[in-house]
Amino acid sequence: MSYTEPTAILDQANELLLCVSAELAGLDAGAPARSFVAPGAQIAWDDCECGQLTVHVLRAYPSDTFPILKQDGPFTRCAPKLTVAEFIVTILRCVAVQDDHGRAPTAAKLAANAVTDQLDRAAVRRGVICCLEPEDPRLRRNFLMQEQLAVGSEGECMGSELHVFVGLPNCRDC
Repeated sequence: MSYTEPTAILDQANELLLCVSAELAGLDAGAPARSFVAPGAQIAWDDCECGQLTVHVLRAYPSDTFPILKQDGPFTRCAPKLTVAEFIVTILRCVAVQDDHGRAPTAAKLAANAVTDQLDRAAVRRGVICCLEPEDPRLRRNFLMQEQLAVGSEGECMGSELHVFVGLPNCRDC
């Protein structure tokens, strides 16, 4: 696994961030001002400011057959053939909460939040596909889009996270 270019996973994360942000920009809610590639397994929502887009790497592992984990040798310069990285793309938005008097949000506000959430989810999926599915089939990459899970609401934020596996080539000169 150590022979994948050192910045390949980070480069892919940044590319995903740009592609998804471009898709979100076309929505009424727009792309969140706070957008970054994040470290770690858990992303802080401390400064969500009612909109945050992040991409982070949950795990990376060696593979000869995408997306299956290689569990036995050889582990040489060009074997395994790939490093598979699991990226998580998270979009957060404001969600209606109770007011200062403890009154629940109206059904209309919650329904509007649901519409924003579904539009965001579709834009995230489109952004990932546009990023990883080239028009030229000869440039096709190994990728697998997995589940898109609801996250939140926590504080005034809610959204979704999409799990994406990408296979990055492993062979390079020593």
